[in-house]
Amino acid sequence: MKVVRVIEIDAPAPDVWDVLGTRYSEVHEWATPVHEASGPGLGTGPGLGDGRTCVTSIGNVQETIVDFDAERHRLSYEAKSDGMPRFVRQMVADWVFIEYGPTSTTVRMTLTMDVAPPFNLFMGPVMKIQMGRMIGRVMKDLKVFVETGRPSEIKARTANKRTKKAALNAA
Repeated sequence: MKVVRVIEIDAPAPDVWDVLGTRYSEVHEWATPVHEASGPGLGTGPGLGDGRTCVTSIGNVQETIVDFDAERHRLSYEAKSDGMPRFVRQMVADWVFIEYGPTSTTVRMTLTMDVAPPFNLFMGPVMKIQMGRMIGRVMKDLKVFVETGRPSEIKARTANKRTKKAALNAA
């Protein structure tokens, strides 16, 4: 099963790559579904086999890079989580940037999921809708962050709620 989302970002491809590739482990700064992240990504960015751990609402998600090409602005990683249903055998995210002029970049994200039968028949359509919404949110977050240097309003609100909740739990 594949889910594809495309978005136009008003910035050159190197600026988009800086956020997504070079600062790979800082995804929690801009992506609403990611609360915390750790791993390589400073300086020139990570390489093949490197990964990051993202804390999300479904738990920790471990991502391992399977393609990283700064020159072509391409990044792919396999994601695994104990919070994912067992019938999801593999999930790979593939990001590709196409630069159109000095201030415009098209970003395409393709999520490929291998869902075991018979779950692919009755759970596949629901999962495709849910993952499509989540990817759409992440794409919008990326656009706002690259274009403004700040997290989207939704990301900021979510982060504030988590901070307040953590403070209440600590008290």
